[in-house]
Amino acid sequence: MKSDFSKFQNCLRIQITPDEYANERIQGLVSHCKKFGFTNVMFLTTAEEWFLGHVTIEEIKPWVEVVKNASVLLRRNGIGVSLHHWIGVGHLDRGIGLKPGQNFTTMVDFNGKRSVSVACPLDEEWQKHFRKLLGYLVREIQPDYYWVEDDFRLHNHAPLEWGGCFCEKHIKKFNAKLGTDYTREEFCKKAFQKGEVTKERKAWLDVSRETMLDYAALIYKIVKEANPSTEIALMTSTPVEHCLEARDWTGLFEIFSGGGDKLNRIHLPGYFERSGKDYMYDFNAISMAIRAFSPNETKILPELENGSINLFRKNARFLGFQLESAIPLCLSGMTYNIYDPVGNGAVEEFGYAREIKRLTPYMQAVKDTDVSFSDMQGVVVPIDEKIAYAKKIKNNFYDLRTNLFNTAAYVSALGLSYRYSKEKTFNNETVFLFGDAAYIFTDDELRELFKNNCVVVDGGAALLLKERGLLCLIGATDATLYRAESGYQIYEQIAGNEEIFGIKGFRASCRAAAGDFVKIDYAQNVKRLSNVYKADGTITWNAFVRGKNFLVNPFVADKKLHTQFSDLRRHFVAGFAEEKTIALVNSRFEGVNPYLYKGEKESVVMLVNGTLENFDKTEFFIKGVTFNTIISVDKDGKEREAKYERTGNTICVERPLPYMSTVTFKLIKR
Repeated sequence: MKSDFSKFQNCLRIQITPDEYANERIQGLVSHCKKFGFTNVMFLTTAEEWFLGHVTIEEIKPWVEVVKNASVLLRRNGIGVSLHHWIGVGHLDRGIGLKPGQNFTTMVDFNGKRSVSVACPLDEEWQKHFRKLLGYLVREIQPDYYWVEDDFRLHNHAPLEWGGCFCEKHIKKFNAKLGTDYTREEFCKKAFQKGEVTKERKAWLDVSRETMLDYAALIYKIVKEANPSTEIALMTSTPVEHCLEARDWTGLFEIFSGGGDKLNRIHLPGYFERSGKDYMYDFNAISMAIRAFSPNETKILPELENGSINLFRKNARFLGFQLESAIPLCLSGMTYNIYDPVGNGAVEEFGYAREIKRLTPYMQAVKDTDVSFSDMQGVVVPIDEKIAYAKKIKNNFYDLRTNLFNTAAYVSALGLSYRYSKEKTFNNETVFLFGDAAYIFTDDELRELFKNNCVVVDGGAALLLKERGLLCLIGATDATLYRAESGYQIYEQIAGNEEIFGIKGFRASCRAAAGDFVKIDYAQNVKRLSNVYKADGTITWNAFVRGKNFLVNPFVADKKLHTQFSDLRRHFVAGFAEEKTIALVNSRFEGVNPYLYKGEKESVVMLVNGTLENFDKTEFFIKGVTFNTIISVDKDGKEREAKYERTGNTICVERPLPYMSTVTFKLIKR
């Protein structure tokens, strides 16, 4: 029973264990799904606490019988059934080794540590086992979808160090590509030596990329031979780590879809209940980045998790916030891993399903706007899945991790709409060149970037421009790094008499939460917006600086830095963006995250309130969109024309924006 993607799909991911409670759990599950409108059930097998290692067919048979018994009742009630076997190569050891006769080559990290159970996807013995096991599961269960587990990756396999496999089979592959005869130690020494990319590092990335494509092809072949009608869907985790394997996103989705639907169960970062502002920072750095790497037509059904290791059980209100705040991904549905996989079944008393049912009309109505992810507008955040091919190593292997995705999190937290872009050329855009983003451009591309656009640069990017001999692009002659708490920069103060909130001499802290500082010397005449001071009130250096087509934030904004969201810095950055960006929404409130989708006939604005403020009306700045009518997509799923007032580019809509919630508006020219 294939999902009807014209309808918002509520997919419940759950585990029912083969024991004396199985029939009771099945009856409860079916009733739960019927009562609260779940459209599909994704059955976990031997997951988490029930992890049995690389299970044999005999071990998995009782699990299969439970799923088959549940499937009969679910399908009889019009509810789809999907399979989610928890182990491919394996997540982590957990003290469970291989079984007798399982002579698999297991993964090895760059230091030579070997896993006792996580299989290398190149290993033929593991492939034989996996082919037999997965084929059996798909033939027996006949699932609508096979959801590829998150262990489909070459990183995060504890107790191994993160990043790649260096077992004997991979070393052989590296050597074959290079025409060498390196040992693991010799190869890793050259691959991860300090400095520019080496041919060995390129071989490692090439082989990692190829390994995952081959693994995907193996999965596709097994599933389609077992049941041609079963479709394949992928789960993805954090983009930073996927970039360490140079993941070929387009290639993977082409393989798994086989010409059909592309499906992605994108990771949502809220395993634990947390503040809305903090959650949305990670949402923009993780979930939205993975969405940008996925083909535009991909069906997105993110995974909303309630981790079994939480200090406290997640409240239903926070779960509801996670559900509706995911709308900027342009959803086809949601998957819910909300009931502990230890096997208690569905627990209505938690209130999760009631919250899901309450919000489903709204989620459907937002889906019915037909908003397209490719229509996002705002400041531009450049990204590239192959950035590890260009990065330098200054200290160790972990320098290859990128900080690209912090930029979107930063600008969204400031209240600015944005769009991720894999393009290399832009025209008349406002582009944020933060952190290591300069690595993804050639020198000529950087010159064109500054020539044809307005560019916001942070201290980290300034250091890379210096390294490339391109400081002239921001009118500078030198840039020097000063670590936080070095004593030279204690606080920052606005230059001149401009007031913020009616206060002259507005200040912000330069302590550790502001990040490291880069002292930049300028040759040309630039406008100094602020200065940094020592504790005795002595001016040390210029801080924020603005040129004709650029703005420089002198701090290294490479991670979550809380005082980067201070009103002083937001004043400079948001002011520049409002002036220079062609199409933009600015919520003008830290932690209220705006998203703009500009279509030919109508545009859509989404606002996610991650704060604890209740707004009686919804206000925002908008630019580059022509409209005279606002249609509000309300929580009951109905569309209603909303009254609004306009003062210049500031819009005030007669719709409340409560804390930890969202609004969606259609902007129409009539």
